[in-house]
Amino acid sequence: MSVKDDARAIADKGTEALYAHKWDEAIALAKKALEVDPECDQAEKVWGLALHFKGDTPEGITHLYRAVRFNPKYATGWYNLACIHAQGKEKSLMLKALTEAINWGKSEYCMDYRKSAMEDKDFENFRNDADFLALVFPVPPMLKELYLAVWGNEGDKILDLGEKLLKDKKADKLAILEAMRYGAEIISSDLDEHGDVNLTLYKHEDKKYYDDLYKELDKKVLTLRADGVKSDIWLKFKGKDDDTEDLKEALACLTHKGGN
Repeated sequence: MSVKDDARAIADKGTEALYAHKWDEAIALAKKALEVDPECDQAEKVWGLALHFKGDTPEGITHLYRAVRFNPKYATGWYNLACIHAQGKEKSLMLKALTEAINWGKSEYCMDYRKSAMEDKDFENFRNDADFLALVFPVPPMLKELYLAVWGNEGDKILDLGEKLLKDKKADKLAILEAMRYGAEIISSDLDEHGDVNLTLYKHEDKKYYDDLYKELDKKVLTLRADGVKSDIWLKFKGKDDDTEDLKEALACLTHKGGN
């Protein structure tokens, strides 16, 4: 094992102590890990959180910022900072840290911290804040449940909710169909990859059904666009200029988990 691996193994034990609310033990292990690797981001994070939970938030924040300085792509560290700044009602610092967590979480760890922020009580003070919502959930209230299902890659649920929403003439039809197309596509591609073994996971135990449904929904989306119908909800939600990488990311996220 390398020096960095040795330090991370010790920091992992510190994380376990943190989860067990053993703050002093977590700090001791973080210090030990930093003796092995002075730039161990996880150790600084453990130390910072332990101090925060002990009541020394300012010093805890200092350690957390060291963690993300050592590793600017450390999404978990950025998210912890966002949570603490949110607790302190420090909006600008919270938004900056949360933006970093979202950007690096998705690209490096296949984690979508927007969903975490929507559900985390730490952000309660900003639940109705326009800037916060624009960052984490740029979706009209009517489509909230549908797009939460997209977050969860719940193919059949996306399709069922979409069918119900399409009956409402006031709903954004293009945004609904794009979500439904995504739902059919991730199911079809999952069955491509795993074959009949995964058929029982889905409502219609027939791969051809989902293949045909995807083609049908894709045609409807393209037709609406050709007719001049516009909606930027899907791309804003995905945080992209285009959706060519959506499927690749969805399949990866079905099995890949984020880091410590």
